[in-house]
Order: sequence, then structure tokens, then C-alpha cells
Amino acid sequence: MPIDGQLTADLRLPAYARDMLYVVTENASAQTRGKNGLFSLDVAPDGSLRLAWGAPNGPMLAIWEAIPQSLKLDWDGRVRIGGFIERLHALEVGGLEVIVIEVVGGPFAADYVGLPSLDDMRRGVFARPPDVEPLGKDQAYPFIVLAESNMAALAQDALVSGLSVDAYGALASDEGRWHEVVGLPLLLDRLTLLAP
Repeated sequence: MPIDGQLTADLRLPAYARDMLYVVTENASAQTRGKNGLFSLDVAPDGSLRLAWGAPNGPMLAIWEAIPQSLKLDWDGRVRIGGFIERLHALEVGGLEVIVIEVVGGPFAADYVGLPSLDDMRRGVFARPPDVEPLGKDQAYPFIVLAESNMAALAQDALVSGLSVDAYGALASDEGRWHEVVGLPLLLDRLTLLAP
């Protein structure tokens, strides 16, 4: 008997992404469908649960190490990726100069805290644990940012210096049409450079 789940609750998935998302477990995978990413697994999930882009073996966007029993994942469309900047692509789109930052690495677990908020600190999370590493090392993630932004300059510094980074962003909306520029349109909104 299939086990049904739902990827998002409040987030309406962009139309371009609806046939590109796969929920993957150790023993099964399922393509999501519809605006909230409904899915059905043939067997009960075992181990962690991953959200992949494009195919079950595609780049992982999120990982849940503890699988919710109801399989209501409540993904918010955000990604937290750790790795290295391998390439910077400069391009002009509709008169707007942008940089696509290609980070090669993998996602952090869904509950990862990079820069603790006040609520995190109330729960006792005061800093990033020193032993936390991304769950994967060889997947490519293109992040889009304005060419004149401070984040673009920091990305260039990280590329030249070989520093590892934590990149945070979200799937672009349909309205921005960024999916016509790059196949996995992630809008960068935070970049952390790590000391060597």
C-alpha cells in the first residue's frame, strides 16, 4: 500500500519545478506533483530522506535525517549548501548584470543552523558546531546574485583564495523567469566564507 506525503505546506512550488523534484529514501524514490509536491512511496522510508533536483540521483536540495512520521515535510523552498566555489559566470539578462556562482558541494541537514537567531540561542544553539559538514561533496549548485553586490565580490574572493563557503538561497519564482537562464535557479541571499 503506497505511503503518501507532501513536500510543502505554505509554499506554492513554481510551475517549472513541479516535475523536477524527487523525494528519495534509502529504498525508494518518488517524483513530486502539484503545487504542494504531493508524492507516494511504495515502501516505508528507511534512513534519511532527501529532496533531489531533476532525477533521483540529481543534486540534493535538502535532507531530513529524522523522517517525519506523517511525511509532511514542510519544505520552504530554501537550500543550505556547503562547498567550494568552482566557477563564476558573468552574464547580462534583460539589461541586468548578474553573476551565477557555481558552488560544488552538498546540502546541510534541514535543521542546520549556520548563524544562530535569537530563537536558536533561546534553545541553546550558540554557534555552528565545528564538526558539521555538508552531506555530499560533488554536486553543483548555481546561485544567482547581482554582479554589483557585496556577495558577488565575496564569492570572487572565495574562488581566488580557495575558501569553503556556506551558500543560502531559495528556488526562484516563476515570475522572475530565472529558470530560462539556468536549469536550477537558486537566488543567493546569504554567503558565509569559512577560514582555511
